[in-house]
Amino acid sequence: MRKLLYIIIIVTSINIYSCCNCDEPGKFYDITGMNVLVNLKGKSVPLDTNLAVDFKNLYINLNFDKKIYSQKNCKENSTIMFFNSAYACKCDEGGESGSKEIIEQINIFSNNQFDSLGNVADTLNKYFEMYGSIMHYSTTGFQDLNSFLSAKPNAFSKITLRLKFKPTSSLKHQFTIVYKQTNGETYVEKTSLIEFLK
Repeated sequence: MRKLLYIIIIVTSINIYSCCNCDEPGKFYDITGMNVLVNLKGKSVPLDTNLAVDFKNLYINLNFDKKIYSQKNCKENSTIMFFNSAYACKCDEGGESGSKEIIEQINIFSNNQFDSLGNVADTLNKYFEMYGSIMHYSTTGFQDLNSFLSAKPNAFSKITLRLKFKPTSSLKHQFTIVYKQTNGETYVEKTSLIEFLK
């Protein structure tokens, strides 16, 4: 019985070591893609496109796909599957220090004219403010979009946009977001069609 207990302890120790002998978690991440989610303030679900919304409650979230570099390298011993699944360590942690990539520009366009001061081909940046988040932590309060971008900030894992003014020429808009980094990476996404309250 004692011999069996020694064998179990040794096998378990080997498996814990072989699976959790990981490198340090990566502190940074690279942006690899972007998707857009439109929702109302305080709601995490996508906007119901059948409802007209108050511009003050509309949030446009730019969520970025990320690749964490210098991440943990989990060395699993595949010969004893039970212990590996029971004691597996997480090897995708990290990224809390943000990205070293730099935002060059974000431009926002609409399929309809926003107001009488411009035309449909103009960027709508002056009507928006934003804040950025690194992983799950907000790092800024809302600021004017153009002013914020002029400082050439590092890339965020999430950017939230909101309007400062209500559209007046048309109450229906589908926004196009063009996101560009200084390394040349460019991502373009469209929102769903949004109807604003009169």
